Amino acid sequence: MAEAPVEAPGVVVVSGPLDYRGSVLHTLQLCRGLRARGLDLRVVTPGGPLEGRFAAGGVPLAVGGFLASRWVDSLRRARFLAQAAEGRPSLVHAQGLGVLALAESIAARSLAPLVVTVHDYPGGPRRVALSPSTRAVITVSEDLRQDLVNRGGVPKGWIRVIPDGVDREAFPLPLARTLPEGGLPVVGVLGRLEPVRGHRFFLDAAAELTQRGVEALYLIAGQGSEAGTLRAQAARLGLERRVTFVGHVTDSREVLGALDVAVVPSTREGFGQILLETMAAGVPVAASGVGGILDLIKDEETGLVVPPRDPGALADAVARLLAEPDLAARMAQRARALVLERYEAKPAVEATLALYRAVRDGREPEEA
Repeated sequence: MAEAPVEAPGVVVVSGPLDYRGSVLHTLQLCRGLRARGLDLRVVTPGGPLEGRFAAGGVPLAVGGFLASRWVDSLRRARFLAQAAEGRPSLVHAQGLGVLALAESIAARSLAPLVVTVHDYPGGPRRVALSPSTRAVITVSEDLRQDLVNRGGVPKGWIRVIPDGVDREAFPLPLARTLPEGGLPVVGVLGRLEPVRGHRFFLDAAAELTQRGVEALYLIAGQGSEAGTLRAQAARLGLERRVTFVGHVTDSREVLGALDVAVVPSTREGFGQILLETMAAGVPVAASGVGGILDLIKDEETGLVVPPRDPGALADAVARLLAEPDLAARMAQRARALVLERYEAKPAVEATLALYRAVRDGREPEEA
């Protein structure tokens, strides 16, 4: 029986640059699901490489490329905000603290309530300043909710946990291989090249594995502020012939199809949309035991967990997954089953819709 479309209240979703990172993949997945349920929405964003995926998913964009600049002409900004608030949307949804000021401006212009999704931990010992228009805060893991309460000063009653999800139809098995069979195994890490993602520890682990005589190739997929530093580190470690940097990524599956082992060396992680997709793709995982990662990776069951910032332990875990392919395959199968059972996209979409309705009706949102 087909689902009845929901009433379309007109939602403005505010996102940062549409580049390859977990929060953007989350936003894409959510907006596609909301549109499929009949919700009238548009995404306000500076734009970026993933614009095509939003368009292909039927998600309307209002792109203001100048929003990514530190210096924005005030008149130009005011005109754009007026266009973003056109039609008096009944709700504004900020995807991250980095776009909170922009989302608050649109909410104020349209007299609409504001919902904020926090994808990652606020930097430093800072309180999170929310505007009076904020009616609810969404986090993607319980650990992140506790951090927002304890360090951010956000009232616990405001926060609802709605984990990320994946579309099972997008990850059939076997995943198409994007490299010829029979070559050296490939170990890779996906995501933004930022300090908290721990790529430097991945490269140190790769160097240690090479010194141990483990024959493998290494792949770093993504863009970010650390790109130059990481390339210099790889050269300093003598890994130029073993490490490949893939800067432009629009679809995780293109990279995951090349991997024998995936590594998540983050020093902090709210939850991990890219990790969810990796598990759904059936790729064995070695990951740091931090934040929301521990909701997904149970050591020796759905992957191998190592202490953060420990290249030696990371090298041990990767070496084990490469040396014991049957064990790696069993853990990958259990990881995929966990994701498809508990973290499909549809429940996240329905929980978000329920929260929208409660906020719009002036009710306290129920727990997801």
